[in-house]
Amino acid sequence: MTWRCVQDVLPSFPPESLADLYDSAPVGYLTVLEDGRIVRANGTLGQMVGQPVAALIGKNWMEHLLSQAGRLMFETHVRPLLTLSGKAREISVSFQRADHQRVPVLLYFESRDDDGFVPRHLRISVLENAGRRKVERDLIEARRAAEENGQSLLEMTEDLEKRIVERTQDLRFMVDQLDLFSAAVSHDLRAPVRAIMRFAELLGEEFGEQLGEEGRQYLAKLDRSAHSMSDLITGLLSLAKGARGEIFIESISVTDMARDIAEQLSGEASGRDLQWEIEPDLRVKADRRLFESVMRNLLDNARKYSAATGKVRVRVHGEQVGTHRYICVTDNGIGFTEREATNLFKPFTRLPGAKAFAGTGIGLATAQRIIQRHRGLIEAIGQPGQGATFRFWIPD
Repeated sequence: MTWRCVQDVLPSFPPESLADLYDSAPVGYLTVLEDGRIVRANGTLGQMVGQPVAALIGKNWMEHLLSQAGRLMFETHVRPLLTLSGKAREISVSFQRADHQRVPVLLYFESRDDDGFVPRHLRISVLENAGRRKVERDLIEARRAAEENGQSLLEMTEDLEKRIVERTQDLRFMVDQLDLFSAAVSHDLRAPVRAIMRFAELLGEEFGEQLGEEGRQYLAKLDRSAHSMSDLITGLLSLAKGARGEIFIESISVTDMARDIAEQLSGEASGRDLQWEIEPDLRVKADRRLFESVMRNLLDNARKYSAATGKVRVRVHGEQVGTHRYICVTDNGIGFTEREATNLFKPFTRLPGAKAFAGTGIGLATAQRIIQRHRGLIEAIGQPGQGATFRFWIPD
């Protein structure tokens, strides 16, 4: 392989002169004396200001190129910097073109004396600054828009706060009305129901023989209806209390609470084959008063709907589902279909097969309200004739 010199490959090309490089540089150049007269300029600068270089020589650069504001900027800002350090950088001004338009530029100054061989002079590099000015204008516009938006946001915030106050007042009024309703239910409805129950009892005691068999049956139905009404009133009050009121969170032993409730329920169903299996060390963080209502409803339902099986088996246990630790109440009762499970937590809704069992259809709705107030979740899982599991979790 034969190597050849560059001169052998490229055609001959005349060397560029320094004058050509200076004149066609991408940056404008000015050289001015201490009195401000222009002694040198390149073609790039001439194109910037729309004048031939020859027309610039000998002119005072500040009077010929700068506006009054630009001259003031030079005297007050640039000249002191040149006196102190001999340099000044990125001075933003506008040059005046021959057609009277303005050209935004950035100026870089350097004071030179070349060791006394030439008069002391100032070398000025000039960069067009149209892009930077546009950015500055955009920033100013963005700031103005932000200020306007900030004012609008402030007005929106004030309006929102006003609406929140109004809505809070409305909610307080509704809560007050609910309190009045609860008081009316508790007193005005309970009183006549208790009177019906008491007079039915007296009627049976005093005139039971005179009523005959059919009359005593009517009286028994009246007594059962009055007790059902009393239970319904109690359920409504529990539902209302479960949906409001302040919550006091504490650590609760589900195991101990379930054992206490199971013992009470076993006493109410003495003589029946009733077995409880309660797992140790089950705990939640909840309001004790409200949580006891949940456990009582779930355990009572499990006992009640398992009665038809003869041998009642109720299990309270923990179960890990994904990232949540559930508390489960499982029974061997009548169960339900998946479609029926979607309606279990609606007030006054009961399963078709549950009509033979006592109840108002409010217990599960109350339990759900309480769990939701604790920001938890309750679910029902079952199969017809194969029992059911009610499980819930409450975040710590």
